[in-house]
Amino acid sequence: MPRQKLTERTVKNLKTEKAQEDYWDILLPAFGLRVSKTGRKVWMVMTRVYRGGKRVQSRVKLGMYPEKSL
Repeated sequence: MPRQKLTERTVKNLKTEKAQEDYWDILLPAFGLRVSKTGRKVWMVMTRVYRGGKRVQSRVKLGMYPEKSL
């Protein structure tokens, strides 16, 4: 999981050869962008929720890039 400063320029140029890859922001650690091999980019935030009495991490999708920009 690469970590870097997410700016408009870096987000526009992000690509991956993997099926999908998550890029996390260094200024907002729980905020990131999931990039797929097809070029789809989805904003997300990592949160902790309780499921079955246990605290687990969960990704919440915020929207697609470029419809939702920084």
